[in-house]
Formats: sequence, structure tokens, C-alpha cells
Amino acid sequence: VTIPVPDTEKVQMVVVTDENGNNTYITEVETNDNGVAVTTDGNATVSVMSGNKKEFVDVHHVDHWSEKSVDFVYILGLMNGTSENHFSPDVHLTRAMLVTILYRAEGEPEVSFENIPFGDIAIGSYYEEAVIWAAEKGIVSGYDANNFAPNSNITRQQMAAIMYRY
Repeated sequence: VTIPVPDTEKVQMVVVTDENGNNTYITEVETNDNGVAVTTDGNATVSVMSGNKKEFVDVHHVDHWSEKSVDFVYILGLMNGTSENHFSPDVHLTRAMLVTILYRAEGEPEVSFENIPFGDIAIGSYYEEAVIWAAEKGIVSGYDANNFAPNSNITRQQMAAIMYRY
């Protein structure tokens, strides 16, 4: 199948969704004069993700081993980096970061601000809505009874528990 794309230079990824709803992410995209070429078996929906990838100074300018993975999560909107120009690939993942990734993967659904579940959630922070969503869904129950500890590094045990509940 060739999908017409006006500017193939900006194509970053193709997502092929099969008839069972399973996604295949193709980051090595084949382009031609007419657009993007994709081979599929059976019925499938093909989505072209295009745009400018972010050139993080600590990933792209130093040939970091994570470059393709960083591009992948950035293009999907799961992770934005830690600042305007830095992704910080070697920094530990925090509890707030993980919950934010899951929240973005779910399409950032609306949350109720009536009952903020933890006293240490900074109002207006990048993670505020994500933590509220995760608490509403029973994905997180907090670090202790009153706190989430959003900036604490997440342990493997905590990550396993959160992913299991997710």
C-alpha cells in the first residue's frame, strides 16, 4: 500500500493496526515519489506519524545508544524531555514520570480536581493530572497514606506494582 504524503521528509513513523487492534510501529519508513510504502497482511489501518523530531543535545548530538527509542517515545507523545533541549536519558525515572507516561498513553483523559488524593502534588505541575488519574483508576495508592512522593526515584518493585495495576 502506498499512502500519499506531501512531505515524506517529515515522516517519522508508520503505525499499522491489524484487524484485532494490535499495533505495529515501523520507524524505518520506506518512502517513494508518491508517499510512504507499507506492506500489510489482511485488513489493517495505517497511520502516518509525521513532524519534526526533537533534537535533544544529550541524545542526538552525542550519538547516545537510546536515540531511536527517544525518538519513538517523543513522537508518540509519551515523553517530552526534562527541559527544552535535554532528554536526560541517563537520569533515574521518578514516580511522577512513570505515571505521566501511562496517562499520556491513555490519551490524557479528564480528571476530577475535587479530591486531590495526596498532599505533596504540586498544583499546575506536569504530573498533577496524571497522578490524580492514576489514583482515581486505582493504579497508584501513594508512597504513604498522605503522599505520592512524585520526585522520588521509582524502584523496580514500585514499577512492577504500578504496571500490574495499570
